[in-house]
Amino acid sequence: MAEFDRGYRDGLYHQTYHNYNNTGDYSTGYQRGSEKRAAEASYRSDKGHHSGSASYVNVQDLVGARGNSADDELRARGFASKDSYKQGDRAMSTWWNGGTRQCLSMAVSDGRVQRLESVVEGNCL
Repeated sequence: MAEFDRGYRDGLYHQTYHNYNNTGDYSTGYQRGSEKRAAEASYRSDKGHHSGSASYVNVQDLVGARGNSADDELRARGFASKDSYKQGDRAMSTWWNGGTRQCLSMAVSDGRVQRLESVVEGNCL
């Protein structure tokens, strides 16, 4: 129980994984603590690239969506397309939300969103 608790606290408070006793209880606790931290802070950017006076807009539900649908949904959520280009077999695009000051990079391959992540706002300005 002590190892689970130590792992849980490390995961909850975003400490380095340190399973020096090599126990499954620590690993399980760390995972549960990390999940709890993520659930309680889901309103915040996972990358820290967000400021402004409006709430952070979570867009991770769009990963796997059709590219056209994701474009429409990003616009509906307050984003504007800033740039697009091809990189190998992927279509890359950059999106900006001025209210939340979020800048996103999106990669579409085979017609579906493969990656959608926050990047520093300088990529959008």
